[in-house]
Amino acid sequence: MILSNPESWKALALSVNFKDGIEIYLVLFVYLLILYQVWRVKNLNFDLFSAILGIMFLLTALMTPNAPGWFVWAVPFLVIYQSSGDKVGILLVLAFSLIYIISILLNIHYMGNMFPQLTLLENVEFLGDKFNSVSNTIVLALGLVLSLRIWRESILRNDFFRLSKNPFMLGIVGNYAAEERALSNSIENLFGSHSVTKVAEESYSLWGANKSIWRVMTTLNPATVGLSNLSSDLISLKNNLKQYRSERKKKTWSQEAKVVIASGMHILYLPILRECHDLSIYLEVDSQLQDDTSNDDRLADLVSRERVDYKKFIKPQKKHADLVLSLQSARPIDRQNDNLEVKRKLVINSRHGFDEASLTRTLVGICGLHVNTNLNNDASEVELIIEGEVYKADIEMSAKTLFPYLIDFLDIYPKWHDGVRGLMQLIVLSHMEQSLSRRLI
Repeated sequence: MILSNPESWKALALSVNFKDGIEIYLVLFVYLLILYQVWRVKNLNFDLFSAILGIMFLLTALMTPNAPGWFVWAVPFLVIYQSSGDKVGILLVLAFSLIYIISILLNIHYMGNMFPQLTLLENVEFLGDKFNSVSNTIVLALGLVLSLRIWRESILRNDFFRLSKNPFMLGIVGNYAAEERALSNSIENLFGSHSVTKVAEESYSLWGANKSIWRVMTTLNPATVGLSNLSSDLISLKNNLKQYRSERKKKTWSQEAKVVIASGMHILYLPILRECHDLSIYLEVDSQLQDDTSNDDRLADLVSRERVDYKKFIKPQKKHADLVLSLQSARPIDRQNDNLEVKRKLVINSRHGFDEASLTRTLVGICGLHVNTNLNNDASEVELIIEGEVYKADIEMSAKTLFPYLIDFLDIYPKWHDGVRGLMQLIVLSHMEQSLSRRLI
């Protein structure tokens, strides 16, 4: 539709001539540069998409004087910018539009074909070519200022644009590997596997499963893991470097993800690892909810040594986590009755400073859950105790109510979960929103 319009060919009027009759079309050159920037962004929402299109049409109108057809294409996007801009932006759009229309009306040769009576203006000396040139100069200046403002306010400050520079780094430490993997998978289900890169600490183990080293050491000892290689890979992922490889499995990631999930027993052990994450989570599972340990003497000895290493190496990482999720039994478990359903509750300790009041109202009002809120003495940490049954439809509705803008970051069809796992999805998303908001500061 655009190419069939005679106005489209005016975009090729502005060019730079070289030897041998070679011309460089500036409008096409700028258009290709903007396309490259769009490709670099990769993830677009409506605001970012409309801002980029508006700049493209606006720059085309500026570089093709006396071509109002391109200006008409830019008008809807200028109106969108006005609706979300400040007073200065509104006045700039009004001034630019009025002066642009006046400059078109003063183009006698263009308008004379449609309105012959306007050719009488040729007799007015002060409305000559110089005034027309001055008006076009003012239009160009105002248009460039508008383009810069749209670029700065609607693109550079857009969360999607900022996230495209650096992925969101999420670190998960847990005392129970099964629940740790389940939490990691549930977060991946929200963003889609195509947008998530998962880094498992077990890939960096320095020894295989059958090595004799395990007779004297447990997997909870940080000396058994290549933490320096792990930290190097996480730094590479955070900076969108394409070449990073795990130590033992020789796995290379090639995609630039929106979210990087690092999970393992020592993700928060080193200071450099803690600095890599935008949000760090410590997942604690009550011993009553964990599987029973075999009575085999060798396994009992291993469990005894693991308990020592857990208290020494794993549990101290809890104080470094931004968010502590604790899965506990809502009532004592009767091991003799296997048919009795285990009721679980979720205890949340946050040092992130999130809005627990809005979250509590939503959990009670929409999900019908029982929520207790506690603050420590200096109000630096919030504890929420959540009990009750919840369904994924309620979790999805709660997410759209609490942080509608964050929904744009999720997959087209995010997979929500029922019960405690869905609650953890909601809590993690609320803290991710807080972390993303800090990027705007």
